[in-house]
Amino acid sequence: MAQKCVRMVYHNNESPSERTIARTSTMAITDAMMRFLFAVLLGLLLFFDDIFILLRYFMIFFPIFVIILATFAVLRSRASKKNAETISEYLKKESDANFSRKKDISNLDYIVIPLDSLPIGAHPEVDFSQFEDVITDLSTKQILNLNGISNTDLKIMYGAANLNALSEFDNNYTTLITTLANYGEALINAGFTDDGVKVLEYCANIGADIVKVYKLLKEHCEDCKIASLRERAELLNSIRKTAILEALDEVVVDAQA
Repeated sequence: MAQKCVRMVYHNNESPSERTIARTSTMAITDAMMRFLFAVLLGLLLFFDDIFILLRYFMIFFPIFVIILATFAVLRSRASKKNAETISEYLKKESDANFSRKKDISNLDYIVIPLDSLPIGAHPEVDFSQFEDVITDLSTKQILNLNGISNTDLKIMYGAANLNALSEFDNNYTTLITTLANYGEALINAGFTDDGVKVLEYCANIGADIVKVYKLLKEHCEDCKIASLRERAELLNSIRKTAILEALDEVVVDAQA
């Protein structure tokens, strides 16, 4: 990626923006329902020529109408209040994060690419340089898997001054797993299945959250068991975990059919 950014993924809890969107949706639905009810009332006024019939229906449905309006009004008020609280909490957390002191990040779990274990240059008859050059270049850089950690949390954990560096390390990781996934697929398509599987296994072992990696492993790795692939996927801290597990489950259904 050209921009420096960290993937902000939340799992067990919704992000502030997700909670705000949900509550804003509730407010929008509430407003829409209130407008609908007023439109219905106006339609009744225009539809009935006999004022006495209108009054009779009005007396029947007016209490229900009031209750519905009051319910929606309460829901809207609660959603609005929760939105304000969420925004306030986020702004306070972000403000605290911006003043977090810089911490030592030299001992983090950096990824070291085992070039000797990968089939780099093993097949000169086919041009895989678009993948191999990227992987070789990345082997000289610092790489961190920070998937699932927001920018705000990174600043709190390691200090605001380290954010740019951590973002760069995370970008390197994203580039690495994307390149490995494509490299493994290209090797398999070229007939070098064993080497392709080797690359994809390494990609999965460093926490890749790419659905294609797991699908290709299931299809081409004879030693890979679906159960072990699922166990590996269960450890992922990614929004794609569900999609990966569903893909593996679909394979199980197909195999049993």
